[in-house]
Amino acid sequence: MKEIISESNELDIGQVKTFVDKLFQQPKIRRSIKTIRFAKKCVEFLESKTGECVGRIEDDICEATVADFTLMVEKMKGRVTTNLIVDLHKFSTFANKESQKVMSDVFGNLPLFDTRESSSADHWRNLLSHWKNFTSSFRQKGFSNIELIFCGLNGEQITFKHNSEKLIKIMVHLNNNREQVMFLADKINKRTLANILLKLCGNEGAEQTTEQAGLRRLLQAFMTKLETDKLTNFTDVKLSMYGESGSAFHILAGNKDNPQKVTGYVDSKGEFHIPQKESDQCIIL
Repeated sequence: MKEIISESNELDIGQVKTFVDKLFQQPKIRRSIKTIRFAKKCVEFLESKTGECVGRIEDDICEATVADFTLMVEKMKGRVTTNLIVDLHKFSTFANKESQKVMSDVFGNLPLFDTRESSSADHWRNLLSHWKNFTSSFRQKGFSNIELIFCGLNGEQITFKHNSEKLIKIMVHLNNNREQVMFLADKINKRTLANILLKLCGNEGAEQTTEQAGLRRLLQAFMTKLETDKLTNFTDVKLSMYGESGSAFHILAGNKDNPQKVTGYVDSKGEFHIPQKESDQCIIL
């Protein structure tokens, strides 16, 4: 499927609808009613916005933008991926009530769900609620210049981002039936961890919440382990660190679909441990 768009990059929303319909009709495409419906509802959402539609349609990729909303639909590895991207450049942080209200409005106004899909609607609401709870425990300034990705149950995505090239990527998704906030990085090293620590917890000695103190302890202990064991980089790894009262912090490094899982905890002496078995219980003592 290939369509040439004019040099002005103007698109008619009808072209986008036709592209989505044809893409899901291709042979050997893994599909479900929910993924098809998500893509089509996103097109309807874009159509409801005021402004010129611009973008491109080429081969198996569609990128269409109206105002601050961009729809990306693409065939990859036999699947159709759909991502609605919302530019929140007007907000200095994604942790304040104003920006989170916009997120809530997008979820509420995007006509993704009908009465037959209440479980899917609850999933998106739960992800947003989990994000709000997570950010309430850390520095609001720490959630500026980020790309925030909410993942649906079937790989759908709704992304909120600043209009900036230097973005920290954070994913909010469901993992083992629990909502999870996960930081994305090219690699895990002392510099990566120190940057996250500074953004979320501030300088050492500043007033801290219980969650900030726990995260600082986890990250500092892990950085000490990296230095002691002379480990400079972790790539293609998902690092999970668990604290008191079920608190957790996750970083995914690399692009592998099945990264190595590294799980750890801090003992009463402040030393970081990685159990031999992933099933071992990991807590701060």
